[in-house]
Amino acid sequence: MWRSTVAPTADMATPVIDPGSWISDVTLYLAQSSHPVAVITVMTNLQRAFPSQSWRTPAGALWEENTPVHFRYRWYTDDPGDFYGYVASSRVLATESDPRYAGLTLVPVQYTCVGASMPMQSHANRLWQDNSCSYMARTVSQENCLLPWVEISDEHFSQRMQSGSDWQFLVDLADRCSYRLNLDGTTMHFVRESTYLPTSDGSLPQFWMRKIPGLIDGLRAFSGVTGETDPAGGVRSRLTTTALNTQSQKLSTATFTSARTDRLGRPVRAALDQQYSQLPVADYSEGERLLSSASTFLWVQAQAVTNGDTRLKPGALVDLRGDGISESHQGTWMVREATHTLTIDHFSASRTDYTTTLLLGRNGADALDLPAQSIAPPGSYGSNLVNGRWRAVSVGAI
Repeated sequence: MWRSTVAPTADMATPVIDPGSWISDVTLYLAQSSHPVAVITVMTNLQRAFPSQSWRTPAGALWEENTPVHFRYRWYTDDPGDFYGYVASSRVLATESDPRYAGLTLVPVQYTCVGASMPMQSHANRLWQDNSCSYMARTVSQENCLLPWVEISDEHFSQRMQSGSDWQFLVDLADRCSYRLNLDGTTMHFVRESTYLPTSDGSLPQFWMRKIPGLIDGLRAFSGVTGETDPAGGVRSRLTTTALNTQSQKLSTATFTSARTDRLGRPVRAALDQQYSQLPVADYSEGERLLSSASTFLWVQAQAVTNGDTRLKPGALVDLRGDGISESHQGTWMVREATHTLTIDHFSASRTDYTTTLLLGRNGADALDLPAQSIAPPGSYGSNLVNGRWRAVSVGAI
């Protein structure tokens, strides 16, 4: 019953949609080292009185490719989430089962939109010399009119060749330096994997699964994996060696598995035995850094479906509780990927819903252990549309 009165909303700010049209479905994909992608379905109301203008909107005949898009989504009175991007494609999804109302002709039009990083896909060639990875990330972000949230790094590269797009360059750079890269609106995050994204009000999203009759759980589904192998990557490093037994004259195989904790009980990252034939190193320190970046920081993985919450983004923290999940899985997790799904039906509140599907991670079997955070995210300065391109109001260095 409460979902009939406390309902999610999605409002289109840019471009302005025609009267009688509305957003019916939104799926927003947010992930590390990936462009934000939104799939928006707009119920377009055809104006029967003016057939020649039936497909006209303020943005043109439908929304053309590269049309700037800005929409807000939220659950009732929660703080809204903002998506800034551009139309990549559109298609009409008309079927005989579409809703029919007196005096209205509604045609669903689905738009696939890419975030504000879409212009960064243009090819660029340049040579970086004697620069740190944080300097390169900050420079590329500012050149693309994005506010950089960059964690300072003392790791320098004597030479770094860029022979692709700015976005792919940052993806490769983050992978090589063991940093997390993701875009939030017009703010570019380039921080260490252990650095979390705090909420604007300092709150921690919390969801419960109690499985009590008559009680609606905020945590709708949960699946956790902990063990020797993990879909997220290697939990432990396995070293296998084979030698000849001189007494039995047979080959003997020995396997060593590194421990998850040191002798003091502190969690340690898995060591990987890997050759970098395709990425030659200049010295031992660079090879050690590449070895560290190749290991999976959040090696415990879980999937969850919660009530929709705009605070859930890559790098954010979430607290899961309740007897419906095992005790070892309760507590704080870091969000690796988030998919926000909104379904809005103005004529049937029961069919209106907002959920968030999460891919979560931990660096411990039963806890998330993060160091003290030494960097704070930049303030919210907002975004402006200038000459058809989204720009952060401020691009000052962080």
